[in-house]
Amino acid sequence: METQGTVKVRLHRGANQIGGVCTEIFTEDTRLLFDIGAPLEGEGEQARLDIDGVNTGTTNCDGIFLTHYHGDHIGEVDFVDVAIPVYMEKHARKILELQQDYKKGVVGAVWADNVNEIEIGKPIRIKEFTITALESDHSAANSVMFLIEAYGKRILITGDYRLHGFYKDKVEASLMNLGHIDLMITEGTNISKETSLNVPYLTEQALVPAFVEAFKKYKYVFLLASSSQLDRIASFSRCVPSGRYMITDRYQYGLMQVYDEDRDEEFKSNKVLYDSEYVLEKAEKAGFGRVVRSNHSFQLIVKDFFERHPKDTCLIYSMWSGYINKLSDVKTLVDYAGDNLIRAHVSGHVTKEDLERAIDIVKPEKLVIHHTSVKKEKCCIEVPKSTEIVSVEDGEVVELKTCDSYKDKPGINNISREEANLKDIAKICKEAFESENPQDLLKKKLRNKWENEKPHKATHEICAKCQTDRITEKRICRCMNYYDENAEICDEEHCKLKLKWKNVGDITVSDYEKPTEYVMEKVGGMDLILDEHYAVEVKPYDSEETLSRMFAEILTYTIDGEYEPGIAMFKYNHEKEEESYQWRTLQKLEGEDYLKEIMTHVKIFTIDYTKKGNIAEYKIEPYSPQTEK
Repeated sequence: METQGTVKVRLHRGANQIGGVCTEIFTEDTRLLFDIGAPLEGEGEQARLDIDGVNTGTTNCDGIFLTHYHGDHIGEVDFVDVAIPVYMEKHARKILELQQDYKKGVVGAVWADNVNEIEIGKPIRIKEFTITALESDHSAANSVMFLIEAYGKRILITGDYRLHGFYKDKVEASLMNLGHIDLMITEGTNISKETSLNVPYLTEQALVPAFVEAFKKYKYVFLLASSSQLDRIASFSRCVPSGRYMITDRYQYGLMQVYDEDRDEEFKSNKVLYDSEYVLEKAEKAGFGRVVRSNHSFQLIVKDFFERHPKDTCLIYSMWSGYINKLSDVKTLVDYAGDNLIRAHVSGHVTKEDLERAIDIVKPEKLVIHHTSVKKEKCCIEVPKSTEIVSVEDGEVVELKTCDSYKDKPGINNISREEANLKDIAKICKEAFESENPQDLLKKKLRNKWENEKPHKATHEICAKCQTDRITEKRICRCMNYYDENAEICDEEHCKLKLKWKNVGDITVSDYEKPTEYVMEKVGGMDLILDEHYAVEVKPYDSEETLSRMFAEILTYTIDGEYEPGIAMFKYNHEKEEESYQWRTLQKLEGEDYLKEIMTHVKIFTIDYTKKGNIAEYKIEPYSPQTEK
């Protein structure tokens, strides 16, 4: 898989308004859109989006992914070139198809039947991109978040979500299991609203007592809710007492049937019936819970019951309070109810406090907040210290460049830049090990790749009886590990290595070239394992590898591993009869604060040896700085 490239993000709309969001994620070769919604009436930019290659010009888009079926996220799919594939969670697609079929000829076109169905947790590959739908919870059933991966970068698009719905635990678990996220693009609908603890009905579960109480007091209970509020309607149905009827119209009934597919038993609707004449006749005698909308036919039904059974009828208003003054049909129903109106509603959007919690769980490297009308300068939100809030306007591009791992960055092995690189590594160590999650921060700073890698097979070569005398770190380490058990084949006839390495010290070599737990780009094995505790990086005695690269390598290899990081350096180069480069550098810089910081987190060992013929008797010993001796 390629890891070199740049992933770019552009908000086509949503930086300064709630409705009509559209986000593009693209590379040089691939373009993907996430949602393409219609603006909310009277809010923000109202003009239809004009995106070259999507709804104008020559088609140049590889796919559109929809987080859920609300109009402010899908409302402009009608105008997209039909050659562009559209993707949506499979049950959400069925719900959308029912909605479009119901409104056929009245609002928009029917296109949901041509949408590609996707499943939560099952990745889709489009060129260099991998897209995975994740668990979410919103006032639109079967909403999803998307994890987008390309060139080693990982982006989370949340769509609309909340942490106060019935699926709170699933959403939190999904966020906790994400791993490193380079960029989180989150909705911020409620970012300016402080949630008071004394606000009633703060969660979906908290509405249940209100429903139960209504059925105790009234024989006929109407629920005024959006037809797409399926979690709410199912919850209401579970509160209808035994002996009474739970009624919807045929359209709502069809939506509930789809909703109940593949739904956990505890969240399914309960005994929902559609409004046949037989059911309505029985229900008037026994009592009912009945879901209504604000159109004229429902107004007549509600008015009739309030006129004939004024003391036994109530209306539960379960929608945004702003609709009462904004929509005349809604106000009409509310007026019918009079004193028998019960307000029971919670937002489908994440609260400010839960938004901060979600960000803290994910701890993204960068954060973009969209789907909000709050001005950037008034956006007061607490985020982890390691997270950078990126302020972006519609049309602007955010770039996520992929580069080499820190250990392979340009200049890391340049002797003239040794001190600058060591200072940088010391800064990384200090920041990481003073943070709440050192390993996660080390990953951000040192690695370049974040896919779920394949596990390494924990195997490596046994003593290979070298056919040439060339000295390499791998050959030295292999000999250090195997010499004692293979001494009988270490003579010149069998092995051409000009020096065989025999351990005469107290520290034992437990293994060599130990693989990391998972395969990583340009990451090999840990050179030596000492006393089953330290993983150390080793270079040959004639190497001029910089200390900074050795430190960077072993810190990279030991992230999330079982071993403590260390480096082991030869003190002497017998061929040149001089001290090794690493040993000279260590002695020169050992008093510097930046090196002391690194040594707090990385153990240093020295390798001393005596040549006896073609045998090098060596000892590995912990290094003690001269200033401490």
